[in-house]
Amino acid sequence: MHTNVTIDLSFLDETPLPWRPPPPFAAPDSGSLARVGWSTSDAIAVENAADSLVERLGVSGLDPLIQSAAARCVEAHVRRDLLGVRDACREVERRARELGARAG
Repeated sequence: MHTNVTIDLSFLDETPLPWRPPPPFAAPDSGSLARVGWSTSDAIAVENAADSLVERLGVSGLDPLIQSAAARCVEAHVRRDLLGVRDACREVERRARELGARAG
């Protein structure tokens, strides 16, 4: 059974943020993976960039792969997992470019 999922992003502030490069990743210590600290403004900037690309390319946000990645992004945002937000947004952007190239 297929269920349509609507993702409520209304909690995100609509105020555009100036673009700035993401902070560099710290080198892993003692063999563990480096963790990136949470930044709400960085997360929202990455999310807005992915959303803007989808809009700019005229790609449907209803694409199942985009919807799945968007759901992972929201889950990562709730967990305050900046790497998870970035990974999910990269997937949205990758899929948007793929669909945009097919249409163009």
